[in-house]
Amino acid sequence: KYAKLVNNLINAIEAVCGQADPEGRRELTKLALEEGRHVLRGAGIEFDVEDVGEVAARWERIGVGEVDGHAHRGGATWQSVQRGSRRVETDHLTGEIGLIPRRHGGPAAVNELLQDLTARTLSGRREPGWIGAREILAAITSR
Repeated sequence: KYAKLVNNLINAIEAVCGQADPEGRRELTKLALEEGRHVLRGAGIEFDVEDVGEVAARWERIGVGEVDGHAHRGGATWQSVQRGSRRVETDHLTGEIGLIPRRHGGPAAVNELLQDLTARTLSGRREPGWIGAREILAAITSR
């Protein structure tokens, strides 16, 4: 359960940033996942998570790729944002990582910011990519 939660923290990044700036998204993803792992370890929650670099290899193994000449653009959360959904599962994912440290006396600034930006994406009916990964990284470092 918690391993999946950590792996799915990238959903908010996809929904907010879209597919632009792969290097910036990788850096932001690394921060979000590291924070998620740190939060769970700090709470004494056991989990076993594959490295984020394994995602591309996993997609290759299961055959994620082009469909009718269209490349993979995003997962379920990205698709929900594209459809104009008013709710997505990131509140349960990044929200859980934000809630756990509050119970144990610590911050989860990266995932809390991603949760907030996802909510702003939905409430403002924004498209994925309305804010770039590097803008988010700058906001994190200025906190």
